[in-house]
Amino acid sequence: MAKHLHRPKSDAGRPYGQRKQFKIKRKHHLGGFKGKKEAGPHGVTARLKDGANPVLWRRIQFQPAVKVENGFNTGAADLSKAAKARASSDGFVAPRPTGLCSEEMVLRLLRWRTTFSVGPGFANLGNTCYMNSVLQCLLYTPPLSQLFSRELTAKFRDEQTRFGPALVARQFARLVGIVRQGKGSVVAPKGMRSLLSVVGRQFRPHAQEDAHEFTRCLVDTLHQAVLRAHRVRDNTPDAWTSHVFRVFGGFLRSQVRCASCGFTSNKHDPCMDLALELARNVTSIERALKHFTATEKLDADNRWQCDGCKRKVIATKRLTLRHPPLVLTLLLKRFAFGDFLGKISTMVTYPEVLDVRPYVSPEHAHDVPTKYRLFGVLVHSGSSMRFGHYYSYVKTPSGTWCKMDDASVHQTSLAHVLGQRAYMLFYAREPGQAAPAAAHQTPPASTPAPAPAAAATAPPAAA
Repeated sequence: MAKHLHRPKSDAGRPYGQRKQFKIKRKHHLGGFKGKKEAGPHGVTARLKDGANPVLWRRIQFQPAVKVENGFNTGAADLSKAAKARASSDGFVAPRPTGLCSEEMVLRLLRWRTTFSVGPGFANLGNTCYMNSVLQCLLYTPPLSQLFSRELTAKFRDEQTRFGPALVARQFARLVGIVRQGKGSVVAPKGMRSLLSVVGRQFRPHAQEDAHEFTRCLVDTLHQAVLRAHRVRDNTPDAWTSHVFRVFGGFLRSQVRCASCGFTSNKHDPCMDLALELARNVTSIERALKHFTATEKLDADNRWQCDGCKRKVIATKRLTLRHPPLVLTLLLKRFAFGDFLGKISTMVTYPEVLDVRPYVSPEHAHDVPTKYRLFGVLVHSGSSMRFGHYYSYVKTPSGTWCKMDDASVHQTSLAHVLGQRAYMLFYAREPGQAAPAAAHQTPPASTPAPAPAAAATAPPAAA
């Protein structure tokens, strides 16, 4: 095939070994060739010829593109027979109960197996309060901490590992051990700080960063480390059964319904947290969730192309929780972006026990456990994202609440915790809530189509 490559006209009919050779100037700083090119079957020209074919004619293996949602790859479509058997009436395919990590095992870890007192504080290593506050909340997340203290520790012990996410996972497992042992009053997390660029290229030492962005990147890095340790690709169904996704991963359903013929389209996307807008009348976490799941009307220039009517029609759109996660992470979007990076300081109340049933897809609201108990609160004090200080409140395995403010650790009361202007909230599903068996089964063929969801008027958006 090399005879079809472009060549000078004077050499068009000559074999490679008989063509004119050209001198190449010495370029010591570029590492170039010296003197003349070698001719013959073993010269440079011949080697270039032999090396061209595998480069030019190598078969390229294409991988299907995947969409990234909330820090996780949605993966390729799971079209296996087992997946079709798990599909529900709205087309949702829940992660299979087994896999890299069984759902049953993580459910057992919602309760602490052992009780220990509060661990040490973390020294501020130069504007690392965002990192310290996030680490404290994750280290006191019951299922995640216990998975890294037992099942996952051996996976990242190999000191020869040079894979970035595995190094982050090893440092996190090390911090889990330190917290559980309670040794020392202050620990300097230098290992984790040295890996900030692995967690996210945007994170720089001694720079003030956003705690929520660090949370998402750190959780996703731990997720990637687990997948790599088990040699599982992102775009496979097994990725949704990883230890980290079992803890934080859930699924949202976006449903669009035609107002003319009733045709319904459902789309399901994985998520690891919920980002809640703080509209004008949002003064509680329940109102923020109601605003998040409010029905939106698609009309005027925003009409929807209906596959039933074969035309653009007026429709309604609603986003709901289809598969709530075991650990529910809520972000209150307090920072405004644009020319001025301001902050919304509205007081938003939140309960110790949160029931998310009103925000779950209506037809399946009684198929899944919906009660969650607060175990972590992350607070930002300051006027904007680039200025201020982060600290957190965590619930220890002994049941006490403590304020984790870098190196400072103090016990506090639940009432004090519930009175904070929270930036992030961490809720864990209440243990003992057994989901009905129908949650992972296909509804009977005679099951009628779900009734249209009642429209809810969305609160006005913030100015």
